[in-house]
Amino acid sequence: MSIKLIAVDMDGTFLNDDNDYNRDRFAHQFKVLQQKGIHFAAASGSQFQRLVDQFQPFRQHMDFISDNGAIVHARDALLFASEIPHALVDDTLTVLKQHYPQPMALTTLSGVNRAYVGSETPDAIFVLIKRYYSPLARLDNPFEAVPYTHL
Repeated sequence: MSIKLIAVDMDGTFLNDDNDYNRDRFAHQFKVLQQKGIHFAAASGSQFQRLVDQFQPFRQHMDFISDNGAIVHARDALLFASEIPHALVDDTLTVLKQHYPQPMALTTLSGVNRAYVGSETPDAIFVLIKRYYSPLARLDNPFEAVPYTHL
């Protein structure tokens, strides 16, 4: 039996304490994997875009499992996206608003191509969220008519 795929968790596993990895070492290891016909996949609760940014030099030759498995890409091709039904998003947001009023809790919704926050999100919080979700957009009502994969 031969290995066909190596998938790694990113945060707290593949990445070091500085949220980075040894790119020279990985480039060598990645080349060996390619020579052996072994696919490499980065798996994370993060967005696809964040993973792509972390693996920019290798992105055309690897796979990505993002948003806690809700979105799967082979290279840049979207293979799978599990959307959260809008009714479930609405119900969840209702509970959050009832039990955790703003500014105590702000909601970020992740979609296939970007993440969304409400237009009322303070600038300082927006900048903080953008470190983890990029691209990030403000919408007057980010909870309508956009397919979401992660809440």
